[in-house]
Amino acid sequence: SDLAVCYPCIPILSEFSLEDRNLRWFSAREYEEFKQRLTLISREVRTYGYGKLLDNVYEDSDKESSQMESLERWSRHSYSGRGAERHCNRKHGSQRKALQERCIRMVLQTQKE
Repeated sequence: SDLAVCYPCIPILSEFSLEDRNLRWFSAREYEEFKQRLTLISREVRTYGYGKLLDNVYEDSDKESSQMESLERWSRHSYSGRGAERHCNRKHGSQRKALQERCIRMVLQTQKE
């Protein structure tokens, strides 16, 4: 399929034809619509407590299979599917943000050395 194209390196944007860009990237309008929908959905998920389904997924635990089962159940039965967890579960969102900031600092520190 056209979506399964493998590139040996990532081409720069100017190397894509306009048709390719329109097929592969969302427009600014589409992106804004996604953000608005995600905001509404995540607010409802938190309001009705569905985000709590994710609580055990993000805790330190030796029960990796249980965590994966919970995440798969969330993905199958949620409106948002996979990828919106950090917006629907505030605890996870703050943990992910802290991890992201720590990783960025580590990369920058490594580049200095």
